[in-house]
Amino acid sequence: MGNTPSRGTPAQKRQSSISRTQQLHAMAKPTVDRFDKDADQIEYERSCDECTFAPYVPKKSKVRQGSIGSVKDVDKAVERLRRAREEKEKVAALREKGTTNACGDRGNLFVDVNIGGGKVERLMLSKNDSAFAVARSFARRHNLPAETEERLRTMLGQQLRLSK
Repeated sequence: MGNTPSRGTPAQKRQSSISRTQQLHAMAKPTVDRFDKDADQIEYERSCDECTFAPYVPKKSKVRQGSIGSVKDVDKAVERLRRAREEKEKVAALREKGTTNACGDRGNLFVDVNIGGGKVERLMLSKNDSAFAVARSFARRHNLPAETEERLRTMLGQQLRLSK
């Protein structure tokens, strides 16, 4: 019967003191780990804290799917694909007629003709083509006046003579 009241049995006191010891040890463990790091690890952690790089990434504008009008220069691309298809059909027709050269090439000479309005058409000529026939068919296809057809004929004749 002492002056201090007892707080439980000696076995309970021992369990609480063990758990309190384990608690204190667990709290001290992170400070011990901090001292176990080498200088490189400490420098790395400091540099990570100082790193402030944040790139600016603009938000993408929302484009409706299936909206062909939102694509830049779509008219030019469609026109280019249309001309390529027409050119492919012309070559196929020439091959059927047997008018291409023996190697199967489209032609030996390419001439770009400015039709007007920013449009340019490429003519494919072989050495055996007639400047007269090519100029006439081109002028009819594009509704060109007679004087333009004549200039085209002379220019094609010069180009064919130079290529031989």
